[in-house]
Amino acid sequence: MRKDAFWFGESQSRILVSVSENNIKEFKKMLDATPYENLGYVTNGEIEIDGVRWGRVDAWKEKYDTAIENYFKHYIPE
Repeated sequence: MRKDAFWFGESQSRILVSVSENNIKEFKKMLDATPYENLGYVTNGEIEIDGVRWGRVDAWKEKYDTAIENYFKHYIPE
């Protein structure tokens, strides 16, 4: 399985939650016995997963924000 799909996929029974540092203790308490994994920390810069660099957040945001228009520009003549 691709690491990006594992970490950020939306398959059944998995969710990704971002919690501010000052709420971590309360969030863990709320989880009680619910299993979870800490994937890392949110930044506004570089993305690194298991020591592999994936680029910058702003570059991925651009891909996300323009995905549909970039897909269709290959099918619609200018």
